[in-house]
Amino acid sequence: MNGFIKGEEVHFDDTRLYVKLEDDRIILMLIRWYELLKLHFYNLKTITLSI
Repeated sequence: MNGFIKGEEVHFDDTRLYVKLEDDRIILMLIRWYELLKLHFYNLKTITLSI
């Protein structure tokens, strides 16, 4: 193991960014911490990304 954990999924809602890790933990971050996401959030639809 190299000490890195990969993200498997990313989800957004109106206030939070969720990242599901390969070990099934979920990291939650506030959208307001990411200025670019906050500025463009209302132009986004529900998005699911595979990393």
